[in-house]
Amino acid sequence: MISNTQFEKLLKNVCRHSGPYEDFGIRLHNACSIAFQMDSAGRELFAKYAFGFVFDERNLRIAMDHLKKNGGHAPGPDKITYSEFPTNEERFAECREYRDSIKAQSYTPGNYRTVEVPKASGGFRTITLMNICDRIVLRGIKQVLEPLIDFEFQENSYGFRPKRNRQHMVAKACEIALKSERHFWVKADIKEAFPSVPPNAVLALIRQQVDSQPLMELISKFLERKGRVKGLLQGSPLSPLCLNLYLHDRIDRLWEKKHSKIPMLRYADDFLILTKTKAEATRALKSLSFSAGKAGLQIKSTQRSPIRDLAHGERITTLGMNCGLTEDGKFEIRPSKQSFTKLLTQIEILEKGDDTVNRIFMKIKGWISQQSLAYNESISTKIISKIIDKIEKRQLQNEFPQQFGEDDGFEFCDHHNFWELGDSDRWHEYWIEQNQRIKMHLDLV
Repeated sequence: MISNTQFEKLLKNVCRHSGPYEDFGIRLHNACSIAFQMDSAGRELFAKYAFGFVFDERNLRIAMDHLKKNGGHAPGPDKITYSEFPTNEERFAECREYRDSIKAQSYTPGNYRTVEVPKASGGFRTITLMNICDRIVLRGIKQVLEPLIDFEFQENSYGFRPKRNRQHMVAKACEIALKSERHFWVKADIKEAFPSVPPNAVLALIRQQVDSQPLMELISKFLERKGRVKGLLQGSPLSPLCLNLYLHDRIDRLWEKKHSKIPMLRYADDFLILTKTKAEATRALKSLSFSAGKAGLQIKSTQRSPIRDLAHGERITTLGMNCGLTEDGKFEIRPSKQSFTKLLTQIEILEKGDDTVNRIFMKIKGWISQQSLAYNESISTKIISKIIDKIEKRQLQNEFPQQFGEDDGFEFCDHHNFWELGDSDRWHEYWIEQNQRIKMHLDLV
């Protein structure tokens, strides 16, 4: 075990000015891993440096890069967009301005505006659009907190976590069901999860992990805000981590103590409980509802029972995938109709602009990646055909998207020089590749 003296030396080394700025994130993650394994003294040492890690211009630049590539591009109330920082020098200059303001403890979040976004299940979700600078700072805070806090979460927690995604959770559920004959599945999710989480409780939980007074004061400026949006702001880069932390503390840990033999998988505020009998499923759902109620949360009520008996031909839709058992006892996974309809709508209504082709390209790529387990030659061919029809309707079938390489997390396009947006064979090939990749990763082949 590393000594406190050695660990403090390592923490100082995180901030050394050498190598590419991306290396800062690697050194930070390694330090978090060690801090988690140490006693309270190790966490106290980490907390001593945490605020400095947040305002380091390299941390903020990594945050800017991530948001520019993966975050929403709609501007906040100040109308500033990422395109206003086209060069490397301008981006670093902007990050240094944030650094100086945070370091002086004078940083003040700006206003935000809200938009109503339709849900796939019906109704609308309120999304907050913050200024670009606030998003970058919040992402910078998350980059420091997440590697440390994530180690605390349960193995069966999948949402908003590094190197975990929807297909991992669905595949795990199928694996558990087949191995232990748990074919009664209970699907539940929290009503208005983000608005229902109390910010003060989240701040207390964060302080338990990283007790840094200046860092807590900065976070509280974002969380303890007066306004028409209650709870956690949906659209804030920090909110998913805060939601996970609250649900881990109020639900996951308690479930593990009370029902250690009943698997409960969670993706953000979506729960999946696997039981052997309907009576056990009913009791489990009641217990989950009770725990949620004590935490100030409410499980959504539905007209139809949330319990499905997969062994007798019933199917269940979870995380955009429709799951059921075949006659020979194997799992069959299909894309849900709601998920696919939503994709087609997005392709059809996406506003035209300089990056429309790239945005449609990434929408399709992301959807197929999420549906990698749901590959079926017949069904997938029909789905891709309908996707191409939408692309042709917009007269974009012969357009070439920007070529994405390995650094963009899309290696497939890196070894193909040309890719027309309407090339159905390429999309089919990509779906097959993603299906094989996830099965190999999960050892399902």
